[in-house]
Amino acid sequence: MKTKIIPVQINHYKKLAAFLSSFNFSETTKFKEERSEAFWLSRFDLWWDKNPAFEKQHLRGLVLINKNKIVGFLGCIPTFFQLGQDTIIVFNETTWRVDKEFRGLASVEMVTRLLDYSKNSIHFRSGGRQDAKKMQDWLGFRNIYDQETIKTYYIISNLRNVLSKRIPFIKRIKVLHSMVYPLSLSYKFLMNLLTNTIKGTFYVRRIDNPDANFDELWHKTKSIINTNVRTSEVLNWFCSNNDGVSKNTLFGCYKNKELMGYLMCSSESGPDVLSRTTLVDLWGNLENRHVTNALIKAFINYGLANNYDLILLPILHKAIHRCGKKFLINKKSMVMQCKVADQKWDQIKNGTSYFSYLHGDNGLF
Repeated sequence: MKTKIIPVQINHYKKLAAFLSSFNFSETTKFKEERSEAFWLSRFDLWWDKNPAFEKQHLRGLVLINKNKIVGFLGCIPTFFQLGQDTIIVFNETTWRVDKEFRGLASVEMVTRLLDYSKNSIHFRSGGRQDAKKMQDWLGFRNIYDQETIKTYYIISNLRNVLSKRIPFIKRIKVLHSMVYPLSLSYKFLMNLLTNTIKGTFYVRRIDNPDANFDELWHKTKSIINTNVRTSEVLNWFCSNNDGVSKNTLFGCYKNKELMGYLMCSSESGPDVLSRTTLVDLWGNLENRHVTNALIKAFINYGLANNYDLILLPILHKAIHRCGKKFLINKKSMVMQCKVADQKWDQIKNGTSYFSYLHGDNGLF
């Protein structure tokens, strides 16, 4: 079957949204696509049209065409990144979808073309699958953390929901299900007690519109480090993601009126999944325990107050480990990968680098 691969253009949006909203996952996973065309159009708006890093010459992604019909897609989201003293544009892979009958060389060629496009920069992707490791190695992807994956501390806010999801027969036995409820309340009370042992004396509040104080904090703290750019423009873009699968929430930590640091979390919920909120970025005066403790405590209290089933703390920084270890439960996190030229890789690994959870399409879905 003859196919061709072409760049995504604005005039593809409507047909591409229809393709993604009706995509059939059934051959490989239990996941069923229930997101509407309107949802996907809102993603295109966020990823490209409202993205402060996107310029008209940038690639939005690639579509695979057969007989004038879209049968595959691979998205590309540009973002700002500080490499040494330079601000560069990096590219984040998202939403690789190909109809079953067209999977094979054409679908792999979509990835190699995108890698070729981003070869002079950095190409990020998240959630590399273990069963695809050989192909990832062949394509030249590297894990951006020292370990294969990083650890995440889990706080179970709603034990009854978690047990009912993990052990489905509990729901079917009414007596057993009712017995879990007081256990769940007791467990949540314990989580509140443990959270209150985190000592943080600074004031934390939720931020809806990051202002010039965030620009000032970025310029004070960026130093010579390889990391995401965190200006108010970038943070406002992430905070505008309120109509997708996930919702980003920002907390600022203040000493008197001075912004000392911030924490961003990404929350998601749905009828067939455990609701969760995940710490995705922590930035500012991170060596000051008053700052990090106050932010992490505020985040956990936010998760408990909003009754998320799970509150997740990936260990992006030693401060998160220090606060999270008292909650005991931890497991491996998703893999974060990048494809980058050897010279830039040496600069990343030999320099001071700090990676958040906002790579690939995390926080943008």
